[in-house]
Amino acid sequence: MVVLIRRISAPAVAGLLLATAVLSLPGQASAAVAKLDLLQGNSNGFGASCTYTLTAWTTSNVPVTFADAAGASFTPAAQVVPTGGSATVNWTPNAPGSHLLTATQGDNVQTTLVVVGTGVNTGSTTCRVF
Repeated sequence: MVVLIRRISAPAVAGLLLATAVLSLPGQASAAVAKLDLLQGNSNGFGASCTYTLTAWTTSNVPVTFADAAGASFTPAAQVVPTGGSATVNWTPNAPGSHLLTATQGDNVQTTLVVVGTGVNTGSTTCRVF
């Protein structure tokens, strides 16, 4: 019987160990925002300085980050941990114009484009939009 012994270089062993370690890592749960809902409330359209409810419907508990390319405030915060399949914030656009709203969860991004007019907050649940 002939036994062949072959020497393996240190870099080859290190590469093999690294590949094994990477393949052995547990998979990250898939994060996916399925859709965005934006409620107008009693308003006729969306108005700057008025507040609206923005909800991201999701399939995981990975935090959802909300953003508005044109500028807005989000309460309680721009990043929310979903509960019961959704993450909800109050969105208040800063100025009239086109607002691209995004909800990002992991690598998944959902967007919606909203046209915002001049708003007059009447102090109740109604915002007058011009």
